[in-house]
Amino acid sequence: MTIDLLNSNRWNDHPLTRLYLQIVSNVDAGFNRKELIRYFDYTLEVAKGERFRKQKIRGIALKMFTRLDSNHDNLVCIRDMFSHVERVQQAFAPTDSLDNTQIIIAAQRRFNEICKEGFLDYPQINDYVRFKLPISVPFRGLISQTASLIVFELAVPNALRPLRSRYITEAQWVKTALELRS
Repeated sequence: MTIDLLNSNRWNDHPLTRLYLQIVSNVDAGFNRKELIRYFDYTLEVAKGERFRKQKIRGIALKMFTRLDSNHDNLVCIRDMFSHVERVQQAFAPTDSLDNTQIIIAAQRRFNEICKEGFLDYPQINDYVRFKLPISVPFRGLISQTASLIVFELAVPNALRPLRSRYITEAQWVKTALELRS
């Protein structure tokens, strides 16, 4: 069951578990589209200040929800979230190695690939993600914005500052990469 997975020490403080717990209202059942839309709207503040904001949020949430709901039961449970852990791991530290030294090296390389100022802020990550997405991807800017905000939720959880004004140090980036591999 979901509760068993969440109660196991291995997943207790995992970045994806923390993210999941921010979205879900019923831990055992999982979250539905409306909860993901609410999370995008109020926590991430996706498309803040943009025209047609609600439509954009619904569209990106539906796309992400469809991808996350691996068993197509209209709920995303913690197992659905963890079915995508490899993709998230590769974003922080592109290596197949399970060796901590290799993960640290890969994470530092990725951090330095993105970083221009000694720390990562929202514009740097957003620009990097947008650049990596093919030009033909519809709503590329909205996808990069959402992905960038989620990166901040994973790497700098529960920070007192709003997401767009947070920053990520190299140590935080590497720590998140290691946590994702644990």
